[in-house]
Amino acid sequence: MNKMKTVELGSRGQLVIPQEFRKDLDLKEKETLVIIEKGDELILKKQSSVLEKLEEKERLILWSMPALKRVWDNPKDDVWEKYL
Repeated sequence: MNKMKTVELGSRGQLVIPQEFRKDLDLKEKETLVIIEKGDELILKKQSSVLEKLEEKERLILWSMPALKRVWDNPKDDVWEKYL
């Protein structure tokens, strides 16, 4: 379920994540979060979640490399080199 709350930015740039959100997301004290600036939005994500997604993408790239290498190393495509 989507929720929205208003928080106030403190004098040192700090904000408090409402307890309800911390509980829902199982956020613990001292847990590391990643902050992402996207246009005029700030997005907070658990570091563990971000790392997991990056690792998934890395695995996908590694699995794709042999197939891409076959395509990239296609001698038939060498004919295009003189036009590049």
